[in-house]
Amino acid sequence: MNKIIKLYKKIEATLASAKFAFFIILLFAITLSYGTFMESFHGTDYANRLVYKSWFFMGLEGLMFLSIFFAVVVRLPMKKRLYGFYTIHAGLMMMFMGSLFTYLNGIDGSIQIIPNTPAKKVMINEDQLKITFSHLKKSYKLALPY
Repeated sequence: MNKIIKLYKKIEATLASAKFAFFIILLFAITLSYGTFMESFHGTDYANRLVYKSWFFMGLEGLMFLSIFFAVVVRLPMKKRLYGFYTIHAGLMMMFMGSLFTYLNGIDGSIQIIPNTPAKKVMINEDQLKITFSHLKKSYKLALPY
């Protein structure tokens, strides 16, 4: 049992450290910059597939969430002089939870807004494999993973 507690304390100290946070934030900023350039040159769908919805990016967000969470945990019980710290870090954790929720349940789409014209259509980019058997007059659709 002592080995598990020691391991937890070591993981907690690593994830809560400023060095780890700096490294993750730097890696996150570089990845966001790369994603922004890919979106500018190749479009949103390409950037989503390559960067923003990749396992690597979601892993970075998960590590940032854990870093923020453990930074708060090591500073418990709450102290009045750290209320600003707790508020900012609670907000950051909510942003990352929202990001995860959007990743799991969100729908990406676009809407064309023309001046003085009501917008009624949202274009949703979904990948589907459509197979049509003309001699049977049947068609099958299969949603492809992102």
